[in-house]
Amino acid sequence: MGTDVVHVEDTREVVVHAWQARPTSNSAPLPSIPTNQNASSSVCSTSIVLFYQYVDPAWTPSVHKARLKEIISLATSLHVTGRGRCAREGLNCTLTACAENIRKFCEALREVDPVFRETDFKITDNLPATERFKALTLRKVDELVAYGLEGAKAPSLREYGGTHLEATEYHKCLQNPNAVVVDVRNAYETAVGHIRPPPGGAQLVDPRMRNSGEFAAWLNSEETKQKLQGKEVLMYCTGGIRCERATALLNKMTSEDDGFKVQGVSHVRGGIERYLKTFPSGGYWTGMNYLFDRRQEQLPENHNLVDLAGKPMGSDQLAEAIAGEVLSRRETTAAAVEPPQPKCCVCARPYALYRGQFHCAMRECKVPVIVCPACAPKCSRSLLRCPLCTEGYTAPKQRPAFLQNAAMEADATAKSETEFTQGSTSHVGTKFSPNRRIFFGKLPLHVRASTLREFVVRCCDGAVNVERVLWAIDPSTCGFYGSAFVELSSDVEAERVLSQASHVLDKQLAALSRCKKRKRRRPSAGAEDNPLWALKLLGTEKRVKFGFAASISSSQSDGCTFESEIPPLPASCK
Repeated sequence: MGTDVVHVEDTREVVVHAWQARPTSNSAPLPSIPTNQNASSSVCSTSIVLFYQYVDPAWTPSVHKARLKEIISLATSLHVTGRGRCAREGLNCTLTACAENIRKFCEALREVDPVFRETDFKITDNLPATERFKALTLRKVDELVAYGLEGAKAPSLREYGGTHLEATEYHKCLQNPNAVVVDVRNAYETAVGHIRPPPGGAQLVDPRMRNSGEFAAWLNSEETKQKLQGKEVLMYCTGGIRCERATALLNKMTSEDDGFKVQGVSHVRGGIERYLKTFPSGGYWTGMNYLFDRRQEQLPENHNLVDLAGKPMGSDQLAEAIAGEVLSRRETTAAAVEPPQPKCCVCARPYALYRGQFHCAMRECKVPVIVCPACAPKCSRSLLRCPLCTEGYTAPKQRPAFLQNAAMEADATAKSETEFTQGSTSHVGTKFSPNRRIFFGKLPLHVRASTLREFVVRCCDGAVNVERVLWAIDPSTCGFYGSAFVELSSDVEAERVLSQASHVLDKQLAALSRCKKRKRRRPSAGAEDNPLWALKLLGTEKRVKFGFAASISSSQSDGCTFESEIPPLPASCK
């Protein structure tokens, strides 16, 4: 399924709308504006709001489209920036603006749709201006959290949703020895911080997920069911949204399986963010809360941020101190399933900050990894491995039966629709399987074949063999416009190059995409002669600043190609 991205720069003037932000009678009041902040003040610090709202039943496609448009217009008029995901099942956003405009946005959103009167808006004020997003990016998606539970596969939240507990009540439940705590975040998040119940209390169970798509299969594994059987299940995540679907999925599974029962499923309202604000000293929390906004992490308000000399810690000292705190708590309170340790993935030094945009090089993983400042300048990105990949951990694969049946129906529908048409001619069942040719687009016009060969070989440390480089030529001008095909000895080698290219170029030359079977209309007459037509047909056309690479079908790369050291330029470029 596709993803539409709406990207709006924050450069427009404030528009006066007919609505005026006003409290809604049946809505929870928003926190008051700090006395030192207002929209017209000369010095205006940043406020951030985190919120989500599921809609049950889901919006119709037309209502979904209208809501997306209204939210973008509203945010733009109030100079609200940030990012979010909007699906038929609801909205999830992290937004920034000055304190007054954040509150105006929240109140106005309640007027756009009454469903937002139920929304829990988590606002943090008095942040530095550097933590404000530069633009607004709102994605139109199929699912708010990528569990693979979109559409009809999603368990109803009204019917199966877990119980919301306030932070103080949740804190007490952590002392229950017959309870199990499930952290539904990803493993790289739990490594740097998580809830550690007291001795004799609940047991922590970490799903060890690389991404949320693995959760359903983990929950369906026999090992997991044995750990949860007959227990009170307490879930938590960063802000609460991931727990909504997770608790509903567990309740639906127990309702359909007579041999799998629990004593109740609940999660903390507002997630870790609300829990740490309720317990400024941290409560049963250890480490830092990994965030996906410009703050990057959250610490308990009363956390000690000074060194032995009483001076504020630098980021390097803080990362070591947090890692030491997490590791020491592991020794005093055992967990049923331990999260990964917060260590540099190169030198194994205890460290708890993710900086530098380093990721696991395994093609099926790609999660963020910790690299300490000492290792960052000299490490090879193609050799980085996350803790789960280092130990060779393989996540469970079998999802619950009701999800497998839904997936099989979806696959059958997709196979029947794998076709495209050209005029009155129909091509049914056309397959685009990966092969040994890799397409490179948006290359500089002065590129040489030897340079491209060197890059491809360097991707795999010399372990591949480039047979030839073919320049894609526009038949109307017989000129090269930045597209080429690199042919490897085998499709296995092509696969290896694709999995490593992004790390070798350090994000300057790679947005990698595998070919997917999709229903596409054939371009207009004559368009099939354009070298880029194949990418448009396959739905793998991606634009980045310096270029992209993609696996492509041989049938689409034959024809308008030319083999030489230097590509032929069109007359206009000579």
